[in-house]
Amino acid sequence: YRLGLIGRNLKRLDHLIGTFSNDAIKRTSIIHADLAHPEQLVGVAEKCDRPVDLLVNCAGQSVTGKTEDIPLSEYTRSWNVNFLSPVFLIQQVLPQMKARKTGMIVNVSSGVALRALPYVSPYCSAKAALNSFTDSLRIEVVDFGIHVLLFMPGPVASNFHHNTVHHGAGPISSPAFHGKEPHVIGQKLLRAIHQHRKRVTLGSKANIALHLQYWSPSLTDQLVKTFYSKNL
Repeated sequence: YRLGLIGRNLKRLDHLIGTFSNDAIKRTSIIHADLAHPEQLVGVAEKCDRPVDLLVNCAGQSVTGKTEDIPLSEYTRSWNVNFLSPVFLIQQVLPQMKARKTGMIVNVSSGVALRALPYVSPYCSAKAALNSFTDSLRIEVVDFGIHVLLFMPGPVASNFHHNTVHHGAGPISSPAFHGKEPHVIGQKLLRAIHQHRKRVTLGSKANIALHLQYWSPSLTDQLVKTFYSKNL
């Protein structure tokens, strides 16, 4: 692959590329844009030096707090990063993929899209929208030879939680999550891409919670409430 990396932090992108081999560096380009502002993504497809074969939407940003404490502007920002910008990027690459009758789109979502948690309603709702959109898109493009994958990796050892924006009095107390290393998740994602999977949900706890949610939503609500009881 030739890589086109989109991000708002040029310093961190340069640092990442610095870990590549010389050959990989030559095959990599950087597109400076902030997904919190979808208007910055205009013309991204044209900035790539060749047609896009694979689009991976993996950005994520979370906001915590009680619903009444979170400004509407934060909901807008969260939905831009987690849902609307991925949709906009997909809209830009679909015409060329359809014309060539090939391509793949990967949307990285979260288990909270299927079983929402309290105090992270902007993130949960945006990812739920991304899930529904992905299922809809998959059927729309299947006759054009375009494959669509919904990938839910579970907790990842990244700066995701450190970059979370909180609103309201006092921090939100939540269960401890021990995330897998990014390179491990990356390998699993690459395997799912090569296998042309449609949906992947990683993590035994996430899968148990999803089954429990289906069979007994009331019990699931009670368990979640117990985990977050300190905030009630």
